[in-house]
Formats: sequence, C-alpha cells, structure tokens
Amino acid sequence: MSNEFSLDATTESTAEHAIVLRDVHKSFGHGRYQVFKGVNLDVKRGEITFVLGPSGVGKSVMLKHILGLLKPDAGDVLIFGKPIPYDNASALNEMRKHFGMLFQYAALFDDMTVFQNVAFPLVEHRRSMTHAEMRLKVSEKLLAVGLDPEQSLDKFPSELSGGMKKRVGLARAIVLEPQILLYDEPTTGLDPVTRAMVDDLIVDTNKNFGLTSVVISHDIPSALYSADHIAFLFGGQIVFYGTTAGFRECQHPMVQNFLQSEERHRKEMHV
Repeated sequence: MSNEFSLDATTESTAEHAIVLRDVHKSFGHGRYQVFKGVNLDVKRGEITFVLGPSGVGKSVMLKHILGLLKPDAGDVLIFGKPIPYDNASALNEMRKHFGMLFQYAALFDDMTVFQNVAFPLVEHRRSMTHAEMRLKVSEKLLAVGLDPEQSLDKFPSELSGGMKKRVGLARAIVLEPQILLYDEPTTGLDPVTRAMVDDLIVDTNKNFGLTSVVISHDIPSALYSADHIAFLFGGQIVFYGTTAGFRECQHPMVQNFLQSEERHRKEMHV
C-alpha cells in the first residue's frame, strides 16, 4: 500500500471538482442520532462554496469528513477524484497537507508570537527549512493577507485586534500553500466592519492563490457577498445547492426561514 497521497498537476488541472461527497451517511450513539442521511455535494475546483444551515445540523461534521477525521458509515468522500485513505495514516497525513484551515476565532496559540504561530505548520512539515527561510516564508504570507511583517512578526495574539488575528490565522492556513482552504464560521462574533474585511479577505485569497474554498457559516450576508455557490444543509441532506441568486429564490421552508430572519434582523439594526 502506498504511503503517499499525491495530487500531480494533471490530476489537479483535470478534476472538475475538488471535493465530492456522494450519498454520505453518518450516525452517532450506535445509530440513534443520524446526522447525514445521504449527503451529496460537489465542490467545484477554484470556487468559493458556502455551507449554510441551522445550528446542530452537522456543518462541522461535514468539515471533519472532508479532512478524513471522520469516516462515513456509508458513501464516499473524494478529494480531486481520489478517495480518502482512511486506513493509511501516512497517506492520510499527506492528504491533509493539501488543506489549509482557518478556525473559528483564529485559534492562535497565546504564548507564541505571530511568527511562531504562522510558522507552526512549517516546523511540523518542513523540517529541512532553516529559521531564516521560515521567517521569509512567514513574511510573504503576512504580506499576502495585508499585514506588515516588520510590525507584526514579533507580536503576541493579545496585542492584536480581532481583524489582525483573523489575518494571522489565514496566513498560517496558507503557509504550506494548500490547494483547498476550509473556514469554520470565520465571521462569528465580529463587528460589521471586521466582518466585511474578512469577506473581502476570503474572496481575495481564493483568487490570488488559485484556491478552492469551503466556508462553514450561518452568515447569510457573507455568503451572498462571497460565495460562487451555496449549499444548504438541513435534515441530514443538502436541500439546496446553487448560485446566490438561486438561493434568494429557493422556496424550501427552512431556506425561506433563514432569509426572512436575516431580513428582520437587518431591519431591526436600522431602526
């Protein structure tokens, strides 16, 4: 059995979909709690796909399936057309190097500087790099997300604003130059100005680095602004998949409930 999970240039350029979930089922509690009841999702290469849905429907469970942290009870998960190598730890670790992840609230290490936080994946996976090479690579990624390395490299997270923490978290997510970037509720708890900044950062990063991005969220304005496609997860299935325009017109009751709740909230904010 091969210890590698390689995505050569031919595979990446010819695969229409970066991620495919096909008829995925997943239950917990010895089958008592069924989260997925046949989830189907095709994430197109090079696009930004938002996965929306109410709390508790399994959006984070989906991320764990994409990363191979959870194995479906039935169904398949494919990365650039290749099945996840669940039973080969070395190949699974290799596969995950093709992913970057921006965690909710950035999840920076409080006792590490910005440089140490962003360089953490390099220390784990690029052990042959010198300190100087790592510092150069980290500086490049900080610049790419709009931070001045000279002003930020040696700061600690407690010295950063919420927006700066998001940028540092994103720099860490792209430092290994992944093909796929995953976001877990990136705008949760942010003020409107910082949220708009994060929305722009998602769009710009995806375009500038030629990535495929999957954003787990309940933030409708962010999805309508940033997404190429929206998937709506409810009742263990994807009940809508399409463009932002199609999402606005979707007549599924829970989608309409989501849209109407956002409209009420927007009106209340302007009272």
